[in-house]
Amino acid sequence: MISPLDIRQQTFNKSSFGGYDKDEVRAFLYNLSNEWEKLQEENRQLKVNIAKLTQELSTLKEVEQALRDTLMQAKTTAQQTLENAEKQAILHIQEAKITAERIIARANEEEKKIQADLRNKIKEVEREYNEILSRRDDIIEQLRSFLTIQTERLKAFERNEKVRLDTFELAENEMPTLKIQEENPLPKRETNNSNSVLTDLDDILNQL
Repeated sequence: MISPLDIRQQTFNKSSFGGYDKDEVRAFLYNLSNEWEKLQEENRQLKVNIAKLTQELSTLKEVEQALRDTLMQAKTTAQQTLENAEKQAILHIQEAKITAERIIARANEEEKKIQADLRNKIKEVEREYNEILSRRDDIIEQLRSFLTIQTERLKAFERNEKVRLDTFELAENEMPTLKIQEENPLPKRETNNSNSVLTDLDDILNQL
């Protein structure tokens, strides 16, 4: 390949008539044209390659830009998704907290209500128990009074009957011909007295 230096340093032999040798000049020009043609072809091929590479580079740049856009969009989408997920998580946590607070408040109210009901029931049971104790004491006192009264009645009855029996025996001894009546009032009086005692006792027992 002829270099630019070869072209500058190229010399031609002069002909016998004082000019340059045409054959050498033609040979040089032919070689130069061939070299120039090769250079032009190489230059054209380089331009084609450059254009191809430029197109590929442009395509790569477009792909790179598309990848960057996709990556940026994916990053933005991921960021938005993450923010939305965080917002949803915070919202769910707040809702769960509110629901838990409501459940706790409702449980506390139910507990207070149950405790109040239990206290009221306990007071009611205590009141009924005290009433029963009071009634029991009243009934015991009534029975005690009743038994005391009936005991006094029986003692009085016994004393009266003893006096009557003594009077009757004395009268019977003084009047031997006196006929004793068939109906004896003493047992009848005793029966009435016993019936009265039973009636009073039934009244007291009915109060239980």
